[in-house]
Amino acid sequence: MRCSHLRIGPSLLLYRDAVSLSYENQPTPHLPTPMNNESNDFDDDFEHAVDAYEKEDYKTAHKLFLLLAEQEDSDAQCYLGLIYANGQGVPQDYKEAGKWWELSAEQGNADAQCNLGVMYYEGQGVPEDHEEAVRWWRLAAGQRHERSQFNLEMMHNDSLDCLNSPN
Repeated sequence: MRCSHLRIGPSLLLYRDAVSLSYENQPTPHLPTPMNNESNDFDDDFEHAVDAYEKEDYKTAHKLFLLLAEQEDSDAQCYLGLIYANGQGVPQDYKEAGKWWELSAEQGNADAQCNLGVMYYEGQGVPEDHEEAVRWWRLAAGQRHERSQFNLEMMHNDSLDCLNSPN
């Protein structure tokens, strides 16, 4: 059964809405060493990557986020998932998006948890599995992630509508 009211739409372009573009507001569970000798500040490396992304220089953003993501930065991993899901500067690849979102989600990144839930709900890059979608959305909702809370509410409402339907 598909939920008609979920704000996840038929395409993954809506994933961008789920990603917070403000790094200062995101808790960072770790601060790995800077990715290059020119930068003494890991946060600056991330900001350069975000700047490239916001300027739609996706190839540069991909390169910078990849270096950070390989150092287990969950926010960079989340952005890589977004880049692959939307095919921004790289070929669209839902499986690769799911890989990066799962790595980020396992570190507690609520945006990645929400997006992973969408992937499982839609069956894009992963087998369709509504229970797994709910699991990820609940984890994100527990962190007060509004889109995940909304998706859970709409699934609940659609389930009630289906149960009360005469068909």
